Order: sequence, then structure tokens, then C-alpha cells
Amino acid sequence: MKDLVILFSNNIFIEILMLAICADMLLGVLRAIKFRQFNSSVGIDGGIRKAGMLVSVLFLVLVD
Repeated sequence: MKDLVILFSNNIFIEILMLAICADMLLGVLRAIKFRQFNSSVGIDGGIRKAGMLVSVLFLVLVD
């Protein structure tokens, strides 16, 4: 398990992906604030999509 953490923490692609996901979430929240359209189902769907994306990328890094 410790080896996996080291593998993922040293990968620049995963770091860039995490920054992009954080920026996407922040911009989405700011847009919802601007248009006053908070919707929990949209937020949950986006969170599930982002989690799936992370899991698939981590799996592919392990396969590689």
C-alpha cells in the first residue's frame, strides 16, 4: 500500500488531474452562486463522474 502511495504521489499526470478536478469543482460552485441555481443532484452526479474518472486513471497507472 505504501508503494502505491509513493507511485501516485510521484506521478505528475495525477497531480495535474487533481488540480484540474479541483478547479472544475470551484468554477462549478462559483457558477452556481452566480446564477443562484444550486442543485444537489447535479453536484452528486458530477462527484460520481469525477470519482469514476480518478478510479479509472489510477487503475490505468497501475496497469502501465
